[in-house]
Amino acid sequence: MSGPPLIALSQAMSGGAVPSQVVKLLATDPAAPMDVKEWTASVGHKLLAVEKAGGEVFEIYVEVME
Repeated sequence: MSGPPLIALSQAMSGGAVPSQVVKLLATDPAAPMDVKEWTASVGHKLLAVEKAGGEVFEIYVEVME
């Protein structure tokens, strides 16, 4: 999925993700880790991890909550 990281994540979550599923987001936007942290707190999902995948790529793992 491409586009702004939060939009891609939101679409993935609403496109059939089920509770306890983990969604992996790849992002190059340096603001993505903080944006995702704030978004998950506001919508009730769980931010599991943010990892630097090499270069300027972040791997962000979010668990779908009920």
